[in-house]
Amino acid sequence: MRAKLAVLAACVCFGTLGTAQELASVDASPVSVGLARVLLGGG
Repeated sequence: MRAKLAVLAACVCFGTLGTAQELASVDASPVSVGLARVLLGGG
C-alpha cells in the first residue's frame, strides 16, 4: 500500500509541472523548471 501511495504522489508532482510552468510565465525549459522544483522542494 505504501508503494502505491508513493507512485501516486510522484504522478501528482510530475503532472503539475506543466501547469506550474505556464502559470509562472517564465521562459524556461521544462527540465530547468523541474530541476528548480526538486532543489526547492528537497526531493
